[in-house]
Amino acid sequence: MAMPAIERLLAVRPHNPELLAVAAEVAGQLGRQQEAEGYLATLRRIAPSDPHIARIERQRSFSDSDRALLEEARTLAQSGRTTDAVARYRTLFPKESDIPDNIIPEFYAALASTSLSGFREAIAALERAIERSPADTRLELTLAQIQTYRETTRFTGIESLVSLSRNPAVAPAARMAWRQALLWSGANGETLAALETYLKSNPSDPQIEAKLQEVRGAMPDEASQARMAGFEAMQQNQNDEAERAFTTAIEKNAQDASALAGLGILRMRQGRKAEARQLRDRAIAAAPDRTDEFTRMFAGLDAVAIRRAPVVVPSVQARRALLRGDLAQADRYARRAANGNANERIQADVILGQVALRRNDLTTAEVRFRSALARRPGLPEALGGLYEVLQRQNRFAEADALQQEAGFRTPPGSSARHAYYLRDQASRADDPAQAMDLLRQARTVDPENPWIRLDMIRQLRDEGQDADAELEERQLAAIGTPDALYASALLATDQEQYGVALARLEAVPNRVRTPDMTRLMNDARQLQDISRLEEQARKQPASSARQDLLSLAARPDPSGALGAGVVRAFGRLGDREAAGEAARRALAANPRSSVDAQIRLAEALVSARRPEDADAIANSLRSSGQLSPEQQRQLAVVNASAAIVDSGQLSAEGHQDAAFARLQPALEDLPDNVPLNLALARVYLASGRAADAQRIAEAVLERRPGNQEALTVAADAALARRDWNRAEELLQEGRSRYPADPQIMLMDARMARARGDSHRALRSLESAGVRRYTQLQAAGTGSSTSDAALLAASLRGRNGASASGSEINDPVAAQVARELGEVRRETETWIQAGGGYRYRTGQPGLSRLSEVTAPVEFSAPLPGAGGRVTARAETYVLNSGSLGNDIYRQRSFGSNPLAGSGTARPARPSSSATGVALNVGYAYGDVRADIGSTPLGFRVANVVGGVEYAPRLTDNLRLRLTAERRAVTDSILAHAGLRDSRTGTTWGGVVQTGGRAQLEYQIGNVVLYGGGGYASVDGRNVAGNTRFDAGGGVSWAALRRRDEELRLGVDLRYASYDRDLSGFTLGHGGYFSPQSYFSALALADWRKRFGDFQLRLAGGLGWQTYRENDTPVFPNDAALQSQLVSVAAADPSLNTMNKGGRNSGLAGNARVEIEYPITPQLRISAGASYERAGDWDQTMGMIRLRYAFEQPGPDLVQAAP
Repeated sequence: MAMPAIERLLAVRPHNPELLAVAAEVAGQLGRQQEAEGYLATLRRIAPSDPHIARIERQRSFSDSDRALLEEARTLAQSGRTTDAVARYRTLFPKESDIPDNIIPEFYAALASTSLSGFREAIAALERAIERSPADTRLELTLAQIQTYRETTRFTGIESLVSLSRNPAVAPAARMAWRQALLWSGANGETLAALETYLKSNPSDPQIEAKLQEVRGAMPDEASQARMAGFEAMQQNQNDEAERAFTTAIEKNAQDASALAGLGILRMRQGRKAEARQLRDRAIAAAPDRTDEFTRMFAGLDAVAIRRAPVVVPSVQARRALLRGDLAQADRYARRAANGNANERIQADVILGQVALRRNDLTTAEVRFRSALARRPGLPEALGGLYEVLQRQNRFAEADALQQEAGFRTPPGSSARHAYYLRDQASRADDPAQAMDLLRQARTVDPENPWIRLDMIRQLRDEGQDADAELEERQLAAIGTPDALYASALLATDQEQYGVALARLEAVPNRVRTPDMTRLMNDARQLQDISRLEEQARKQPASSARQDLLSLAARPDPSGALGAGVVRAFGRLGDREAAGEAARRALAANPRSSVDAQIRLAEALVSARRPEDADAIANSLRSSGQLSPEQQRQLAVVNASAAIVDSGQLSAEGHQDAAFARLQPALEDLPDNVPLNLALARVYLASGRAADAQRIAEAVLERRPGNQEALTVAADAALARRDWNRAEELLQEGRSRYPADPQIMLMDARMARARGDSHRALRSLESAGVRRYTQLQAAGTGSSTSDAALLAASLRGRNGASASGSEINDPVAAQVARELGEVRRETETWIQAGGGYRYRTGQPGLSRLSEVTAPVEFSAPLPGAGGRVTARAETYVLNSGSLGNDIYRQRSFGSNPLAGSGTARPARPSSSATGVALNVGYAYGDVRADIGSTPLGFRVANVVGGVEYAPRLTDNLRLRLTAERRAVTDSILAHAGLRDSRTGTTWGGVVQTGGRAQLEYQIGNVVLYGGGGYASVDGRNVAGNTRFDAGGGVSWAALRRRDEELRLGVDLRYASYDRDLSGFTLGHGGYFSPQSYFSALALADWRKRFGDFQLRLAGGLGWQTYRENDTPVFPNDAALQSQLVSVAAADPSLNTMNKGGRNSGLAGNARVEIEYPITPQLRISAGASYERAGDWDQTMGMIRLRYAFEQPGPDLVQAAP
């Protein structure tokens, strides 16, 4: 808006804040600083919080050079050099928010004129601005004006302009833009209605009235529509329909020569020649100038053609002007031809169609070409023009149908347009199968197009079809054109085959090599050096290769490729610290590096797992405010990628809350970002919220059907919820979309493991490993070859480190190795032997216990049925020490209380026992069961066993049910039984028979548990007893990493026996059985893997209190107890009751366990523990050797590429 116009408006509305802001901005830009200050002062007084004030303040520093640059931008825009103009505007106003209100219209008008992407960016920016300032009518006016620039949005813009024309603030400008948009519009029904609307409110506008007449003239009348329908029906051999249409046209206009001729042709086809002659003659009479045309049409009838001398007509002059490129002259002559005879009118339609086509007025062009074809069906030029119109509107199906029906030669370049449209559609497709289908169609349409092949090859690689991708890439390079060589070099760079990329680029002649090709050559040379040093560092860790890489990063490099390449190399080497140092050196060596170079470095840092450094670069760039929309988008993606890396690490360590917090800001910026949403789903899954995880993954699948990562996450969530049907559906979908993809094979393996089918899981994992090995070998890069070798070792089962996946960089290969190691342990057949020792404090000969064990176990998976069977034979050697000669201790055994203090010889217990316990167990999924015996060879042997069922009730809740009969092993009496030599009675061998139920609820890293049980406790000649227990607690994963875990918790226990039978006289069982027992312990459990070495340290410390009631010395023999009472009456030193009491004190435990694989088949483990509970202390130690029979791995020789 010019300054005089603003001043006139201010004279009417001197206190309008919007006008004052514009006046201040314009005055400042014109260098009239005093006026600008005056307007600004008034604005501050009237509207002190007006948002325009801050922008005007920033603009006050507008210098003379800035004004000159602004004028240059305006001049460039007016001369049509809009791209250069936009560059000047952006130099002046780097940020969108810096653009003054009065500059917004001209800036976005220029931007919208640069390209389709510029048009879209201008529309989006204006829509955002309107959302921020909904009352700013000037912004609405600018948006509406720009919308009228393109056919697809023109009438949207016109509707807005109609509304704005009623607003006094912008009415004149809106009406002018409305009028201009109508003049641009092609001839169609929508334009006709819009012109009539305009004239209702603006009745005296000769130019618009003329436009209205033109559109009406271009629109076919009823007779013409009927005639066109007749010819169309006749072409489709619908003769009855054609006859009705031609008859209607003739009824409407008896002199319609074309309709008469059309009906005549129909009669000639029907063999009604007399009628055909009459109609032909009537057509010639109606249009004598078309005699030659009609004579040719009715060839075969006996009419004689009348020849006329050629006449120079306006259409010829119009064509000459069209050839010269003078569209205005061609338009004038063609309109003159439209007033001539029928043939001239046809030529006028064709030429006006060509003029409209060159002006990109596709709607008008279509109307003109169809009009020409209605008058003369099959006219080649009109067919070609209509074909191009349909192509340019992306109506390819109609265009192809037209070409097939008419059989004309298509215009040059039409196949490329169709192919690029299909390529664009493929890039937007969420379904990989649909995208590949579109790309194959595009290649069929334009087989030599290298960019379609480039997209297709990348899609094949994404789907794991490397062999097909390799073949396509060779065919692409063989085309040999510069673009084909460049595209194939890009593919080689993707695969880190820098030598191949260089060879292909060097084959492009210098004279046709573009700057982009030269840039890629330079990058490839640098990346080749990096790759060589990376391989040297991998093979020779003590060499100077790492230092050489850091030196490369410190070289000046404006593109940023060198520093980013070094950072990625260190990332592949697993050296995060060196990656960070390389980035710092690259930034120091290039202090003025471009925004794009810094973004490139930030992306590399994310891939090297240095998200904190990537965030630092991104935040620095964002604070500068000099970012284009595309750069802002790239930075948002960098932040999202960094958040994904961080959240994954936090979640793996058990910090789900921190992982959620890390993802939240990125999700606010990019709420629909698929990787971010799936990262959130994985965190939900790790925190036990499988339903939430599945909801997110399923939502992603709705938007992007077939997304592989979403399929995997959704399937894992379904398995966690035990929704077998949904998991199977997702697996089947994955198989159909990605039949040879290793990640789908991993899905199948996890499904099989969840169902307890470890053998199927093993087959799937080996197949996944072989497939990924082939892919890594085919890639041929240093890092991929190294990963392939480590994966091969894992598949063969010959290297413990690589079997854990910890040294493999490739995430898929690492996952295969890790899960394969787990499943092989589940499916291996093994034999184990070892030794153990247990010592329990107590009275010698009675409650003291020394136990030596020698277990031998054999375990194997159960073919067919699934699950695992384990057989165990364990030798026990027990010893309790000597009872000694202490009379009071002797009276604690058997029937000795009745032996008196005289010469009667007391019974002495056997201080040792030896036997072999047998057991066979079976485990499958949630069920475990076993049956066996207490040691055979003990005085008392019992059948023991149990069943446990632990189903998951919900995603977070598990119920654990146990029914069992187990030996009580507190003492020789309880475990083996003893014989009283005085009475010949054998008693002991106590077993506990009962059940227990426990609920376990997981919330993130916290597990809450609680339950209770009841059991009867019996033994041979031992008084019956019952036991009730209840307990609960909480366990929290304070630290959880892939190779380390720390759990902290609190455990509360309560137990109650009906009777205290801890004595060793007849009827007692020799086991700890208080009438109430309570303990509270704080627990800690730390597990850590150091390479192949595994360590566990655990312990608890707390408080206990228990109570024991008095119990008869002979609790299950009233006669003996009565006799004892009688004897005790004469001997006060005899006790008839075992005295109870209350005790409290510290309780706790500690343990250490280690495990190490001596060879892949032979593993050693050892452990020791200490426990303090009740009135005893117990120390244990054990050592085991396990030999796993070797499982043959898959054949990698045949799998090699």
